[in-house]
Amino acid sequence: MKILVLGSSGKLGQVVLEKLNSRLNNVEIIKSSRSSSTMPIDLSNLDLINEFLSKIDPDIIINCSGNVDLLFCEQNKDYITKLHIDSVEKITNWSKKNSSRYIHISTDHFFDGDENKLHTENEKVELLNFYALSKYKGESKISSLDNSVIIRTSFISFGPKESNSFGNWLIKTIFTEQTPSLFSDSFTSSIDVDTLGKAIVEVAMSNFSGLMNIGCKESYSKSDLVIALIEKFNIQKKVQLSSVKELAPERADSLGLDCSLFERNFQTKLPNFNELVDYLYDQIQSRI
Repeated sequence: MKILVLGSSGKLGQVVLEKLNSRLNNVEIIKSSRSSSTMPIDLSNLDLINEFLSKIDPDIIINCSGNVDLLFCEQNKDYITKLHIDSVEKITNWSKKNSSRYIHISTDHFFDGDENKLHTENEKVELLNFYALSKYKGESKISSLDNSVIIRTSFISFGPKESNSFGNWLIKTIFTEQTPSLFSDSFTSSIDVDTLGKAIVEVAMSNFSGLMNIGCKESYSKSDLVIALIEKFNIQKKVQLSSVKELAPERADSLGLDCSLFERNFQTKLPNFNELVDYLYDQIQSRI
């Protein structure tokens, strides 16, 4: 069996590779990204995709690629259309023709105006910016492929000190900003990248097909998360509450995902809010 991980240089791709290698034996795992030294692919170069996939001939494709910078997506719509929509259609068509299983990582930027509600896979979406529109249109390209899974999710990870990962933002906010400004009206169910990687591998190796949410079992705001970590570190710090609606481009503010479908079908344990805080506390402790 061959498993191809697209976007393997990103944090999620790296973790998925790690979980695949630790779980599976006698499986050829191929990593590829735009910056890969051994197997490079720029998914925005649509003419290369069919030849690239045919050369590898994977049994399973796990696509962790994408650009999550909302402003960049607004300013580079042609490029993002190729990356999030057209390339997905190419991969889907190749997978259908060659009986390959396709696991596609989507987003949670589809819901707005209902605070900390947990949204099921069947709820109506609201597309407030080009990032959300492009990811949703990408999802629509996969609907005709039986042996596929679309995973709606978002994750928290840590990177090198100079990176702009959300985990690094947490460290800066907790330990260096005097009075951080935190969004109290933007809700999410973002999960730690380690648990998400385990869940993706479990889904990839199953027979499940369709749309599935994976995230924290509870919805929370950024202010909830930061304040909980400040208290856990026993730091005396004032915070200032602000609104996500002040940001441009406009973005959805109710990103909580109902993950009961995943929990009914799979074994990977998803964290509740307190368990996520405990995990992030341990990760931050190891980095300060």
